[in-house]
Amino acid sequence: QHERLAQQLGFSKEWIAAAQARSDAQHSLLSEDEKAVQTITLKIVATLGQDCESDITHLANRLGQSQAMAVFLQCTRFLMIAVMCRAFSLTLPVASVFE
Repeated sequence: QHERLAQQLGFSKEWIAAAQARSDAQHSLLSEDEKAVQTITLKIVATLGQDCESDITHLANRLGQSQAMAVFLQCTRFLMIAVMCRAFSLTLPVASVFE
């Protein structure tokens, strides 16, 4: 759903691939701020938030506290959605734009 929304908002399929950190993506399409958000997001997911304090501080210094908090709230939201989908064996409502 989010891939399709991103396309509707004007993001290219190539940018979406880069934002998702797909192995075949052109990561140079992301701005430095977008790369910083991606880095902390992937670390939070991989570690479930452990040992992320310095990364959190770095992002807050880079984007400002309000923007950084928005990123962290979105991370929390999407992590919980993933957990609940797994718990209830839910499948994606639409196929990926990459399929």
